[in-house]
Amino acid sequence: SGPIYEESGWHCVAGRPCNITSLRGDGLTSRDRILARVDPCPGRCRCSGQEDLLRKGAFCSDVSQLRNVSMPFPGQEPDRYDPMGEWCYVEPGTCADERPSVEFPELLVSYRVCSYNLPVGRLGAGPEGFPYGGLAVPV
Repeated sequence: SGPIYEESGWHCVAGRPCNITSLRGDGLTSRDRILARVDPCPGRCRCSGQEDLLRKGAFCSDVSQLRNVSMPFPGQEPDRYDPMGEWCYVEPGTCADERPSVEFPELLVSYRVCSYNLPVGRLGAGPEGFPYGGLAVPV
């Protein structure tokens, strides 16, 4: 139950009135709330499942993108970490921060996609009335 994700979203400007209409969903009540984000909600921005020749990029990982660093086996730590944090490969046109991989330019990299499941606010002080403690959940 709850609101249905609106692919086109709504765009508002801070400090100005914003009209959000035509909400759709199951069991919506006056207790449901709207969360405003600085960056767009994930929508179609998700890991593509594509991996490179070194078995990296199919899912969010902070392993270095460098060719001389391989994906570690489960339970092992990587030899080197990516200085910008977790990343994965994404489909063209799905993520606002997508860019060609330096090592595999035919594949697009996104860091933002790996931040959508991070908490909103401080632990235990997330926005009231939001499920999952204010975490963004992939659609």
